[in-house]
Amino acid sequence: MTSPLLQLSQRQATCFVAIVGLGFLSSVPVASIAAGSVAAANLAPSWCKGGGPLDAQSLPSSVNMGECDLRSRVIQGQHGVRVEVPPRGSDVVAVTAHALQANGGSALTVRVTPDQRTISIDQQSLGYVNGRPWNSSVPEGACRDSSFSAGLSSWKKGGTIEWKFAKGPDVTGVPNEKSVVTDGVTRAVTASTDCTTKRHFEPQPNIRERFAGTTTSAPNINAGACSKRDGTNAIGWANMTDIETGTLALSCTWQTWRNIIEGDIALQNHGKDWWVPSRADRADSNAVSACPAGSFNATSAVVHEMLHVLGLKHVRGKKHSSLTMAPTMKPCDDGPATLGLGDYRGLIALYGSRP
Repeated sequence: MTSPLLQLSQRQATCFVAIVGLGFLSSVPVASIAAGSVAAANLAPSWCKGGGPLDAQSLPSSVNMGECDLRSRVIQGQHGVRVEVPPRGSDVVAVTAHALQANGGSALTVRVTPDQRTISIDQQSLGYVNGRPWNSSVPEGACRDSSFSAGLSSWKKGGTIEWKFAKGPDVTGVPNEKSVVTDGVTRAVTASTDCTTKRHFEPQPNIRERFAGTTTSAPNINAGACSKRDGTNAIGWANMTDIETGTLALSCTWQTWRNIIEGDIALQNHGKDWWVPSRADRADSNAVSACPAGSFNATSAVVHEMLHVLGLKHVRGKKHSSLTMAPTMKPCDDGPATLGLGDYRGLIALYGSRP
């Protein structure tokens, strides 16, 4: 006659022997022990609970998804910047939000690691402390300052970014929002500058853009959060009432393992005054004098955010405050409307030169 133990599978037999050795086979079923182990493993930490946005400050910089699955959850960084973690099965593995403010900037990136088991969270805040920028020193001129900070991803070299103007609310001080956005995008991609007589750096970076029309859909930045990507690179103004008051603009990029595959830009219409210099203003060396007090140059904001969409990050410190990628923008400042040397070098580092 065959022993009951020999009729068990190898795995069952192992469990059977182990439990017999502990002396409580008759009172604790194997299934109960297994269920108890799973329940213990699935006990989420306190910072993981709740259905609302999770504060990045309270989260570990690296989260094991077995401990807390953050897929499709919203993570909130400093200054109200929010990012929705890519859902399970998405081709997106990283999302980055950049916020531009009058007195500082912030960034938040969430990234799924290659093993699909961990989500990393990286946030950065740059701004003023007691009225002075961090790491303050004498600013270099934009045409001499070669500093830049580039992200891990970029669009495919030699490719063309197709984008649409997101027709949103009418913007006081900006009579033709679409032309302003088109101008700003072109300036960023073609490395427009005041540093050369040709008005752009050469050689130009090996990336292009193409205006693909107007959409009535707002930039994919819901309640100040980078949401699930929708397949359209949209740029325009929006009434973002759920972000910090000082925020001028917010950009979002969605990335695969190697490339950026979507980028949206929303400029703040709620509570902000914008200004665009006329052709006569541009011909006047004192053009800024025509800017209404407290207004912000719309072209400067578009160029800055488009450089984020292209893959550049903020540069840190007052020494680099003349560059377009400085994290602050003063009222009536038209300097960021053209690139400095470091901004250009950053694009060349990401894309190389056009053939």
